[in-house]
Amino acid sequence: MSLPQVNRNKTGGWMLLGGAVVFAVLFLHEVRALVQAMRAESWPVVTGTIVESRPVLGCGKGGSYYPLVRYRYVYNAQVHESRRIAFGWVDCGSEPRASMIAASHPPGEHVRVWVRPSSPSEATVMVGNISDGSWFGMALWPVFTVLSFMMGRSLLRQERADRRNVR
Repeated sequence: MSLPQVNRNKTGGWMLLGGAVVFAVLFLHEVRALVQAMRAESWPVVTGTIVESRPVLGCGKGGSYYPLVRYRYVYNAQVHESRRIAFGWVDCGSEPRASMIAASHPPGEHVRVWVRPSSPSEATVMVGNISDGSWFGMALWPVFTVLSFMMGRSLLRQERADRRNVR
C-alpha cells in the first residue's frame, strides 16, 4: 500500500497566501498604532517620573533586547504606572540599541506623560509618532504581502496546470 503524495506546490501556495494575510494584518496593526499615536496628542498631559530604565533580554527569539522604561504619574488624584514609550512595534533588537533607548530615560527624570482620560492606566511619553520598528514594518509589510500573494497565486496556478497535464 503506497502513501499519498503531498503536493508541495499546493501546500506552498496556500502557505504563501496565508502569509499574505498575516502581513496584511500586521500592516493594519501598525496603521492603527499610528492613528492611536496621533489621537494621543489630544490627551491630558501630566508630569511623570521615570522609576526604572534598563535593557531587558527576552524579546523575540534568541538574544534580542528591548528597553524597559517604567514611569509613575498622578492623574485624578490616583497614582498610575506605565511602560509605554511610544505606540507601535516594540523596539526589539540589539543590546546597544535597547541600552541607548533606556539611557535616554534615566531613573528620576521627569517626563511629560499623555494620559488617556477614559483609561488613565494607559499612557505614553511620545505622541504623534510611532516607534522606528513600526515605520520599518509599515514600509516592508505591504511589499511582503503583495509578493506572498503573487507567489502563492502563481504556485496554485502551476499546480492546477500540472494536474491538467497529468490527465
